[in-house]
Amino acid sequence: MSLSLPDRAPARRRPEPTSLASLAKAVHELRTPLMAMGMTAELLSEDLDHLERPQVRRLVATLHRSTVWLHQLVENLHGLGTLGREVDGRERTPVDLRAVVHETEQLLGSLLAGKDQHLEVVAPAALPPVPAVRQQLGQVCLNLLGNANKFAPPGTPLRVVLSGTEAGVRVAVEDRGPGIPAGAAARLFEPFYQAAATPAPAQPGVGLGLTIVQEIVEAHGGRVGAENRQGGGSRVWF
Repeated sequence: MSLSLPDRAPARRRPEPTSLASLAKAVHELRTPLMAMGMTAELLSEDLDHLERPQVRRLVATLHRSTVWLHQLVENLHGLGTLGREVDGRERTPVDLRAVVHETEQLLGSLLAGKDQHLEVVAPAALPPVPAVRQQLGQVCLNLLGNANKFAPPGTPLRVVLSGTEAGVRVAVEDRGPGIPAGAAARLFEPFYQAAATPAPAQPGVGLGLTIVQEIVEAHGGRVGAENRQGGGSRVWF
């Protein structure tokens, strides 16, 4: 038996330039919190005996902020692998959205404190639980409140409004940031899209947060939307 080899090997498909640029940007954003964590940990390990207690508290808060930031970036990148998958009913459990919002507030505590922001939660006394994957709803709240924290000015409140509807529960995250630029609302949920913000946030993302939000919500049979608030700022709801 003889084997014949093709004259030319099949051409290898090259990644799209846009995909490579997005990947490079994602890697760059991951490096930033890692560098901050490394520098803070090094300072703590070398000078712990000589630091005053308030200095230690500030450094630990910085370490925690960087950890939360890194966690959000990694979870968003990880979420790309599950986009478009509908959530099976057997995966769902009754979820108290007020509890999820409270847990997210605790996780983002140092980020809120770092900008002198506080969270206002508006909810009726009786709010029905929603059938969902709790961890995924936690990721939705983390992305939305993380965005509000990044774009809202220091000293301004963030607001979460929960309300019952005929279809279930509506959650709206509101801030007093720069708002949504004209013509950008329709693109906010596209992968890697970032609307220009003034001023630019100190902790930029990779443009995946709202994409993940949309995919998780729609996989649960829900809807998402974004709009500007009267008086300034934005509102993102699901």
